[in-house]
Amino acid sequence: MQFEYELQNKTEFLFERDYLKELLPDDDSVTEEMEEQYEQTADYLISKFGWDMVFSCWNNYLHTKCDSPEKVVNFAHLFWTYGGQEQLIPTPHNFLAFFYYRLNMEPQKYDAVDIMDSLSTTILTLSGFSEADITLNPNYVPECDPKIIAEVEKYREVG
Repeated sequence: MQFEYELQNKTEFLFERDYLKELLPDDDSVTEEMEEQYEQTADYLISKFGWDMVFSCWNNYLHTKCDSPEKVVNFAHLFWTYGGQEQLIPTPHNFLAFFYYRLNMEPQKYDAVDIMDSLSTTILTLSGFSEADITLNPNYVPECDPKIIAEVEKYREVG
C-alpha cells in the first residue's frame, strides 16, 4: 500500500504543472534544477515500479484528472518530457484516442505545437504500426486513423 501511495503522490507531483505557462518568457516558476528534479522523479518511478505500473498510474491520472482540452494537451507535453513516448504502450490506439476524444477530434484548435502528432506517430511507430511511421507515410494524420477514430467512438458512447 505504501508503494501505491508513493507512485500516486509522485505522479501528481509530475503532472500537476502548467507546462505551457512555464514556457512563457516571463515565467520563472520552474528552474533548471526543478526541471531536472521532475525528470529524475519520472526516471525513479519507472526504475522502482516498472513501466507497466507507472503507465497504469499515469493513464489513470489522464482519465481522472484531465477533463478539458487544455489539461490533456498539458499532460501530453509532460508525458513526452518524462519519456513516456519511449516506452511501449499496452493499447496505443486506445491511449491516444482519449486525447483526441477530449480534444473533440480537433487537435489543431488546442495543440499549437503539434504535440499530439509527435506523440501519436512516435508511440504507434514504436508499437509496430508502420502506417504511422512518417518516414514511410509522410501523409499520416492521427485524427484520420481508423483505429484511433474507432476508439474515440467508444469513449463517446460511454460519455
